[in-house]
Amino acid sequence: MEVKKYDKIVLDSTRSIDDIVADIKAELSKQESQNAGESYICYVSHAYSSGENAGVNYIVVSDDFKRLNRLSSNVIQANAYTKDEINELIAKVDAKIPVDEAKLAKQNELKRVEADILDKEQSIPRKRQELLTLSEEKRALEVNLATITELINEKQQAGENTDILEVQKRQYESDIATKSSQITNLESEINQLNSDIEVLNQTKERLKSEEALIQSPELATKVYVDEINANLTQNIDTKDAQNVKLTGDQTINDIKTFSVPPVSATNPTDTNQVANKAYVDNIANTKANDNVVVKLTGDQTINDIKTFSVPPVSATNPTANNQVANKAYVDSVVNTKANANATVNLTGNQTIAGNKTLSGATTFSGAITSTGANTFSGNNTFNTGQVTFNNKAPICNVAPAADTNLVNRAYSKKRGGYVAVTGGAINLNNGINFSLNLTSKVNITVTNAASNIGQTGEIFVAKGANISGFSAPFNFRVAQSGFGNNEVFSYTVVSRSLVRIVRS
Repeated sequence: MEVKKYDKIVLDSTRSIDDIVADIKAELSKQESQNAGESYICYVSHAYSSGENAGVNYIVVSDDFKRLNRLSSNVIQANAYTKDEINELIAKVDAKIPVDEAKLAKQNELKRVEADILDKEQSIPRKRQELLTLSEEKRALEVNLATITELINEKQQAGENTDILEVQKRQYESDIATKSSQITNLESEINQLNSDIEVLNQTKERLKSEEALIQSPELATKVYVDEINANLTQNIDTKDAQNVKLTGDQTINDIKTFSVPPVSATNPTDTNQVANKAYVDNIANTKANDNVVVKLTGDQTINDIKTFSVPPVSATNPTANNQVANKAYVDSVVNTKANANATVNLTGNQTIAGNKTLSGATTFSGAITSTGANTFSGNNTFNTGQVTFNNKAPICNVAPAADTNLVNRAYSKKRGGYVAVTGGAINLNNGINFSLNLTSKVNITVTNAASNIGQTGEIFVAKGANISGFSAPFNFRVAQSGFGNNEVFSYTVVSRSLVRIVRS
């Protein structure tokens, strides 16, 4: 146990010693309750010159200190014990109390941290004063620099030599740079000290918390031990009445769980008695074997014919092919099937009304009469008979891609009219006749001659003066030049490598 000592100076001559001692004892008790393992004493001095207790000195000790040293009072007269004697008493108290090494280590570490904090805090004012001095010296140098700079300007305007002044100016600038560097370093040191102090304060609070959590061993008085003994005796008697005994009748409440089954040497005779294994096995032998009865739960295979006087009930619909179907499942399946007179049969004559969409390949071998709208998304082959469209022409939204494809009106018009070409690149798959509007010099080219052999047509060129030439397979029998504003050319696709072109 560590003993803390502090002084109290009394300046109020109207207060009695009893009041002062009572207040100090309360404060000592408060401190000891907040700091486990510590004991407190207080040196009191009445520092006034007149009155009943003028100049009186005495010592107030805590109740723990009084008990451990077997003192008759919490107040010790100063003339009864010297300060050295008090310290000797404290040492004796400390010797009687077991040392808590863990708590002592925390206390020593806390003292080192507090000393480090104090050392850093005391160094900050000195460094701040040094910083102030450096700042004042820097300002004085900056004033001198401004003055000498102004003087140099005046001398230079007057045409006088300023070499010596320039040397002094450079010295001022060097001194200012040095001072600035010193100020920066000093500010960094102060900031680092403040940061270190903040970290150390956090460490200090942590150590205090850790120290408070360490429960030091405490000495107990005889009165305290006797009180604990009386309480334990009472508790033991109370618990004894609550235990299950080896002999005697008792009523046991609540649930009791046995890790090993209890043993009963006799069979039960009353309905409320527990049955042992022999009694249960004897009763069970009069029942059918478990493996020859149908259970309420679990999977089983039932052999032979079973006749139900009432249909069995199944609350769930079947999911496997071999499961029995309930009425709800059968009804739902039947309801999803169409009536025979509302379906298209594979054979026989039928009249089909409404729109029908055939998305796959469909083959019609006989005559088909259709009075409604029909959409064919897949390939459809008409092998025999003829398809006649009496009222409207069939509609085709795509251009033919093969020689056997039908041609729609848009494709026919396009192939007969002029197809506008951007730039000079002509694609023979896009039309027969082509028109070009050349806004800059362009070499005219042609593609897909191989797939259009035998095709003839015209090429109209506006602003023909911008024709740079014609690329192969275009070929003139006689080379052409001097193209005018509007030019017209005729062409014939002879082969994949020859498109004969003539200037009209």
